[in-house]
This record gives sequence, C-alpha cells and structure tokens, in this order.
Amino acid sequence: MKDKFSYSILLFISKAFSLLPFGALYLISNIFSFFLYYIVRYRRGVVRKNLKISFPKKELFEIIRIEKEFYKYFCDYFFETLTLVYIKPSILQKKIKFTNPEVLDKYFERKQSIILVAAHYGNWEMTALMPHFIKHKGLAVYKPQSNKGFDKFFIRLRQRFGLEAVPMAEIGKKLFKYSKQGIPTITYLLSDQRPDRLNVRYWTMFLNQETPMILGPEKLSVKMDFPVFFLENKRISRGYYEATFKLIEESPKLTQEFEITEKLSVYLNNIINNDPIPWFWVHRRWKHRRFRDFLEMTHRTIDHPAVAYNKDLIKP
Repeated sequence: MKDKFSYSILLFISKAFSLLPFGALYLISNIFSFFLYYIVRYRRGVVRKNLKISFPKKELFEIIRIEKEFYKYFCDYFFETLTLVYIKPSILQKKIKFTNPEVLDKYFERKQSIILVAAHYGNWEMTALMPHFIKHKGLAVYKPQSNKGFDKFFIRLRQRFGLEAVPMAEIGKKLFKYSKQGIPTITYLLSDQRPDRLNVRYWTMFLNQETPMILGPEKLSVKMDFPVFFLENKRISRGYYEATFKLIEESPKLTQEFEITEKLSVYLNNIINNDPIPWFWVHRRWKHRRFRDFLEMTHRTIDHPAVAYNKDLIKP
C-alpha cells in the first residue's frame, strides 16, 4: 500500500509540474533551494567536506560559491526530473541536445553492441531521450530500490522514450538474448557510485581522494568485448544540456586489468574539475576515505589478492 501511494503521488506531482512553464518551475526551484540550503541545511556538512578535500587549492569563498550554486542545480535537477514522465518529447528535445549520435552508426552497421557509461552529472535522467537519436537498442541498467513505488516511477520515466530498464543482476542474460537475435545494443550504466564494501576491488585517486571504484562497466565490456563510450552531459545554461558520445576504449579485451576503469575515472575527474557544480556532491562517495583504513577495517594487507590499487597515485 505504501509503495502504491508513493507511486501515485509521484505521478500526480509529475503531471502537475509538466503543465507549468519552465519559468514557474525554476521559480519554485529557487525557493526550494533557499529552504534546503539555509533552513534544512540538507547534507551541507557532507557537501562542504567533499568540496574542500576535492579542491584543496580553492579559497573558502570559492568553495562556498560552488556549494550554493550546486544546491540551485540540485533543486533544478529534482524539478526537471519530476516533469519527465509527462513532458512532451518536442519540448524535451529543446532542453537536451545530442551532439554526435552519428559516431555510433558504424557500430550499428556491423551489428556491434556498445557499453555506454555516464555519471551523476548534469541531468542524466533527460538522456532517456537517447533512443530518438540512435539506432541501437537501448538498455538502462539500474539497481532496484527498496521502495517499489519509487522504483516503478523511475522505470516508467526511463522507458518512456524507448530505453529498456534492466536490473543489474539480469543484464548478462539480457545481452545474451539480444545477441542471439542479432540485435545490437547500447548498455547504459552509471559509474560514479560507491561500491558495496564487500565488492571493493580497486582503488585509485579521484578528485584528490583515495577512492574505491565500481568495476561493472569494465567487467562487462571485457567479457563481451564491446567498445566503451562515455556520455558527457554538459549543462550549457540553466535547464539546457548537451550530451556527447566520447570513445574511451575500442578493444576492451586487449586492455590490462583496471585500465578501462582508470580511463573512465580520469575522464570524469577532468569533467568535474572543469565545472564542479553539476555533480552530485551530496553523495557519501567517500564513506571509506583512505585505502589503508579500508584494509585495516576488512583485515586485509596491501598484497591481498582481492584488492588492487593504482600504485602510481596511492602511497599506502
């Protein structure tokens, strides 16, 4: 009952917000961000700490400026996303532009599938419009949530324009099915989440911090030998985005272990350094902040076979 209620409420709010002009939507967002930042102070400590460690050379006034702008963006993302279940595709096409979908055509023509990696950067939910511009069958990998109402809402949002939402545990089976049918796919994953403690296998430096990395995109691309692209989603101005496909690795099977993960990390690191505001700083990305502390907590040593790290960047 609780899940059905939350789903119904989300649909109602989505319908109501989709009827508003965006000017009114962003006015509501301004009010909400003021309330969230100054009154509720939602995760301000987490955001401030993340920013200060990630950008140690920036003065405090610069950190605070980024922090305030982030909360405005965060609320914009929230209200923009709530419109997506009902927004007209013609309106959404004005909000997000795919700059170079033609780079994927040669892979489609030779029936070659692709791994597409993105991050919690810009409004990634708007990229659900992608099937309108590419020829591949789009699969959006997701981790099921405990609240089935929220789960159902976001599945509906992501599948509305042609993506097929696939639970993480079922993606291998799904890829095998489409491969047998001769259907080239593009598998869409987010790579900047914090891995579960038991699944941490590789550490590197990311945003000036020792960081455990998710290996899913690399494992899947190497196993299937699918080229890896990154979907760079820049915020051009308020409410407007440009999504660009960037080739990361053409031949995954020829790479060294962790090479693709490292390339993705460096690429995203540079994007965030160029414009830090539209990244999700509220995430507790660095719950385990040091490689050495993690080893002690898990009773492992540096040479433990289940844990690796970038020896050029991390000095335990």
